[in-house]
Amino acid sequence: MKHRGAIIFDNLPMIFGVGVAFGLAKDHRGEAAMVGLIGYLGLVALVQNEHSLSSLIYDNVLTKDGYSQLLYYVTEVTDPVSGEVEVYATWLLNLGVFGGIAMGLIAAGLYNKYSDIKLPKALGFFSGRRFVPIVMLFTVVLFSFLMAIIWPWFQLALVELAYGLLYIPWLGAGAYVGINRLLIPTGLHQVLNVFFWFQMPITWEGNQIFILQSSIDGTTQFVPLFGDINAFLESGSDVTIMIPNVTDPQGVTGDEAFNYLQEANVGAFQVGFFPIMMFGLPAMGLAIASQADQKYRKSVYAFMISAGAVSFLTGITEPLEFSFMFVSPLLYFAYSILSGIIASITVATGASFGFGFSAGIIDFGLSVPNSLNLSHGISSYANGWGGFINVILIGICVAPIYYFMTLFMIKKFDLATPGRGGNLSGIVDLEEEKISEKITVKGSDDKWFKMALETIKLVEKDNITDVDNCITRLRLSVKDNTKVTKEDAIKIGYTGLIAPGKKALQFIIGPESEIIAKDIKEIFDNFENYQEYFIDNLDNLKKD
Repeated sequence: MKHRGAIIFDNLPMIFGVGVAFGLAKDHRGEAAMVGLIGYLGLVALVQNEHSLSSLIYDNVLTKDGYSQLLYYVTEVTDPVSGEVEVYATWLLNLGVFGGIAMGLIAAGLYNKYSDIKLPKALGFFSGRRFVPIVMLFTVVLFSFLMAIIWPWFQLALVELAYGLLYIPWLGAGAYVGINRLLIPTGLHQVLNVFFWFQMPITWEGNQIFILQSSIDGTTQFVPLFGDINAFLESGSDVTIMIPNVTDPQGVTGDEAFNYLQEANVGAFQVGFFPIMMFGLPAMGLAIASQADQKYRKSVYAFMISAGAVSFLTGITEPLEFSFMFVSPLLYFAYSILSGIIASITVATGASFGFGFSAGIIDFGLSVPNSLNLSHGISSYANGWGGFINVILIGICVAPIYYFMTLFMIKKFDLATPGRGGNLSGIVDLEEEKISEKITVKGSDDKWFKMALETIKLVEKDNITDVDNCITRLRLSVKDNTKVTKEDAIKIGYTGLIAPGKKALQFIIGPESEIIAKDIKEIFDNFENYQEYFIDNLDNLKKD
């Protein structure tokens, strides 16, 4: 799993640089992604290579001990002919995911500002989008120089923050999970996730952990270990780590390396999600369904079982959470606080599990080998399976807690959960056809295509300026977001609707968001082919 994950996680900063630039460009053209790549490669060349800006500055202002070692890299190069190993050291700057995101943002900003520029006729070849890479080359030099001066202080602050959060790991992880759940309605939970999963330095008693990485040219180099997800994926059988002034400068492997990683609480910001997403949240869904009015109970059960199964299998929770998030904020608040407590308990057991996508049973199974590595040799988990058993047992125990907490709050506060008191927010009555199912499109019985048509009708084609999606949300940029209500969105099959800005709408649906977004774009690109059917269906709907 480590080597498969390395394809993505070893190149994550570059992927962010390309992806952010492409995603934020006004017309989503490939040139923007290319500019993001140029910017990131320029940043690496200027601050992450020998004799770069880093060496120019740090040779004169930093020593090679204490916190300065965060930036001092020891590299081994093996001669492919003689086999001799040459060791050298240099100052390097590793901005991690932050560097990729920053270059992506800069690239998108430059592209949006200069992609339509018109230069004098003599320089006409460089007008428009060709001008943007030129501006980026100058910009990345200035940005790299700035980062070379100020980044060591940010790096030190991140190390201290990570050490502080994990000084009492169960407390830091529990607070993170609770706040993460509370921020989901705003989407700001992703800000936390980027730091904890990809940018947070992995430390042992306040000392940065370095991990040995190899290149195809025979170079091996100790680089700082960042991010809880990356650290867990690196915990494979062949891992070599080094901690300045603690371990052998050549690094340690095997059980000794695993013990350091375990004591660094690798996986602490992931493992707490597994009992919640696999057991707790599905149990809440069943409790909500049990309190629905008799008329709607079958419909609510059908939805909750489906959404609960998705949460259990994949860790995708938003369809279920959004079904009660806004109609019962008090219940959602209690759910978030309880989730933080459960995460604290899980981390306190010492279990180490991680994920590549989310905390569902699929990722849980895939992470078992690395979990066994981290657990090996620790007295409480001498057989290696203690962490696995603890997570499952905690999940089984907390499911009734979530279930009965939900029942108590619904009855005590008379909460308007889905299907209760005639409230169908988040649930469509199975006895009434969804509007999207009434639409007939010649040669197509695809329900998601029909839903795309109805979404266009609901928001209005001329009101939509951009179409995008994430894993669970259809994201529309609009001129006016007041034309759509949450009830309208639910009526055509969405789980919920939020408006994070005056010109933005996010429809909650689940993994199908990508399909619907693609269908909407297809309709827009070939509107003349669909217009006749589109108008006919709207007329039929008005008659209904």
